[in-house]
Parts: sequence; C-alpha cells; structure tokens
Amino acid sequence: MMNLAQRTEKTPLLYLSCPQTAIQQAEQEAANHNHNSTAWNAYLNALSTATLLPWLQETSGETCTSYITELSSLWDILDGTVLQMGDTRLVIIPTDEEDCDTFSISQEWVDIPDFAADYYLFVHLELDEREEDCGLEFLGYATHRDCKEIARYNAEERLYELPLQDLTDDISLLFLARQFVGSRQVALSPLPSLSFTQARELLEHLSESDAITPRLLLPFPQWGALISNSQWRQALYQRRLSQVTTSTPSPEVLLSEQVVDVATPLQSWFNTVVSNVQTWTDQSWQTVEDLLETLGQPEFAYRFAGTPRFRDEVAGFPQAVPGLLALLRSNPDKETTLSTLYLLGQIGYGHPAAIAALSEQRQTATDGDIRRQAAVSLGKIDPTNPQAGVRRVKVIDFGMRFEQTQVSLIITLLPEANEKVNIHLRVCPLGEAYLPERLKLAILDEMGQTLRQEETRTADIAMQLSFRGQKGDHFGITVSLDEYSMTERFVI
Repeated sequence: MMNLAQRTEKTPLLYLSCPQTAIQQAEQEAANHNHNSTAWNAYLNALSTATLLPWLQETSGETCTSYITELSSLWDILDGTVLQMGDTRLVIIPTDEEDCDTFSISQEWVDIPDFAADYYLFVHLELDEREEDCGLEFLGYATHRDCKEIARYNAEERLYELPLQDLTDDISLLFLARQFVGSRQVALSPLPSLSFTQARELLEHLSESDAITPRLLLPFPQWGALISNSQWRQALYQRRLSQVTTSTPSPEVLLSEQVVDVATPLQSWFNTVVSNVQTWTDQSWQTVEDLLETLGQPEFAYRFAGTPRFRDEVAGFPQAVPGLLALLRSNPDKETTLSTLYLLGQIGYGHPAAIAALSEQRQTATDGDIRRQAAVSLGKIDPTNPQAGVRRVKVIDFGMRFEQTQVSLIITLLPEANEKVNIHLRVCPLGEAYLPERLKLAILDEMGQTLRQEETRTADIAMQLSFRGQKGDHFGITVSLDEYSMTERFVI
C-alpha cells in the first residue's frame, strides 16, 4: 500500500494506493457541489487528502489535521487543502493530468496570511475504473519562499507557476528541513479589514455573477479578506449552492450562518424516539454525554453539573444509588449536590427512590442550577416523567481568525404548567479556561429583534440567559464574536 523507492523514469519516489474509504469520502464530497468543475475539484482534493494524510502522520509521528474545517466551502473556490503538521503548515495540490511540466499555486495559498503554508506538495492522482488501481504519486514540493522568489506570477489567473525542475522530488528532505530550517514562510502584508456592511455588499456583487468561480471578480485584497473569514466564505458557498433553487436567500440571511432553513422544533427534543420528526441529531445538537465522548473531555459535563469528585467511585454502579441518596439528604454544598444529581442521572435508570429524590429537588430546590440538573437527570432515568427536562449542546467554531476558538452553547428545557417551557441558555469555553472577551449571547424575537443580550468581559468562565415561552412561540439565539455571528431559530 505504501512504499518509498529509488526514482526512475517509470517508478515514482513515493506512490500510495488510494484506499476504498478515501474514494468513498471523495465521492460524498463531490455530491456537495452543483457545478461539474467544482465537484471534480472537490473530488480530487478530498481523495488526495484522505490518501496522503495517513502517510504523513505515520511518517512524521505527528498528528496531521486539516487547518480549515469547512472544506466544502473552500473546494468550491480553490484547488488545494491546507494541513497542519505540528508547527508546519502544508498545502496539498492535486492534479489528474498526465506529464505536467508546470505547476500552479493559487495566489490565495501564498498571499493570504491565514492560508499561506511553509510547503506546497504537488501530487498526481492516477484514476481508474477499477478502484484498486487508483493511486497517488508524489511529484515534488516547493516552499513559500520559492513561490515568492522563484515562481512566475500569472496576474491574469492569479497563479504562482513553477516548472517541474524547480520542485524538490524527495519528500524525505521536507522532514529534514522541518527539523533544521524551520518555517519557510516569507513575511506577508496584512489584508484590509472588512466590515459586516462591506462583506454583505461584496456577497451581493458576487451573487449577481453566474461565473463558475468567483475568485477573479474582486480585487485580490478584498477577495482575500472575504474568504479568509470562515463565516463569509461559508455564506458565499451557501449562496452559490442556492443558485439552483427558485428561492434564493439574501446575503443577510447567509451571513447569519443559520444552521437550518426552518425553526428547530424543541418539542421533538422531549421525544427523541419519534422517527418522523427531524430532531436535534440532524441539526448538530448533541447530548452532553455524546459530545464529551467525541471530544475526549469527560470533565466537560461538570462545567455545569458540579465537579467530578465522585465519578470514579460510583459511575456505572447502580448499587451506589442509596449512597448518593444519603449524601443528597445530608444537605451538601452546591457543587456536591450538582455532582450527585448528575450521577443519579447516569446510574439510576428506573430506580424509584432516585426518581422520587430528583422529582423532589426539581420541585423544592431554590437554586436554578440545581433545579435544572435535577430535571435533566430525571429525564434520563424516567423519560416519560412530566417534570423531566432535556439538555442539548452545540459546538460553535469561530475559525482561523480567532485561532480556532470553540465554545459550547447549551440549551436546557424545563416543562412548566399550561404548556410553558423554561429555557436556559449557557455558553462555556472548550479547551480554554475562559470565554473570549466581547463574546455576545442574544435572544431574538420572531422578527429577529434582540430581546436580551449578554457580553463577556475579562476572565468569564460562562455566560447565561433564561426565559419562558409557550408552545408555538418562535425565537432565535445568536452567538457572536466581533464580525462572526451564528444564529439559529427555534419553535417551542
């Protein structure tokens, strides 16, 4: 499957067979694009990345990840994939053409500071109807300095062009250069900042064009500033996808980065077994347990449910329920109470005494956090209980401009009398001790007007808002940081 060999006229220095899983991933990615050319570009990039990435990780002994998470929006406008391998940034540029003697790098990969790489890897994909005969040949690599000092700049196409003889064909030299030379990037001038209004106007301008690729329609500084912002790049991608529909959303809607086109039905969260309802699983909302398993951060659950001091003693042991109930009756401090309630929700399924204790806490506790945790745990061990609550969480990624900052948006729903629901919103950091400054959490009415808003200051560990609604009410939630804004709408 993988081999290094001495290069001859017929034998490449590095040749990798394309795994069937990589081919399937590439086919799925191609289906996300409307134009044949962009779909083929996405296919080549996805296939080359999925084939080469495991080899890079195995050879370097380091984790190698895509530096940009929204790959569909990227491959709709650019050829190439940017990867981060330790402190080194790579861009993989594939081709399926035979006997190439000149290789091109889009200007975006060279002159946008957030995109620029240390090394550019050129690969050739050999495609065949027989999947087992598909493979990837490494052709050579160039450095960022090579692009700026040696390559020919094609202003008409906005490409940096290098002949084959200027590439280094031995990839093992790249690993040596990483150790002894370090970064190969040349200093770049920053791109201009764009306001929300400017970005909206540029998107409107690009939306008026039926060009297959929009990358040559704006002056490069404006274009670079627009697509280096993950939110605006995603908005452009969604706008281009919507060109095949009869109803095209406005740039204002796209800039809000709504996750779904219709309001999320919160009532469906109380009944996750109903198969004919598009529930939270389709809309990137998860249970806390599913998220912490994905992240490998079990401590995350206790950001809002107390500390993990008792986890090791009782987790997975139903016989520990009496001890937890005894602890609860001793009127412990808030953190211990939250931890106890959380653990009862993990191990007390169907236990009558645990259900009774949680119901009592749900009704009598004066602390809102304790009432919410009791209701959520009750929902886990007695899902049909009329007092049961539900909690879901969503990860929000602010992208490269904010150093891949991520936060979690947590929604807790508590049923009340007369078909009312208490809705509690909480934002917590992921991977950091504090939330970023200037982070805003807002509740919107049905018309999109802000009803309430909170903003973080220095060293805030969480941010929260609560309100009540009635069945049939519509509302929205916006989480924003400077020019980034994520909005989602709900119906109770």
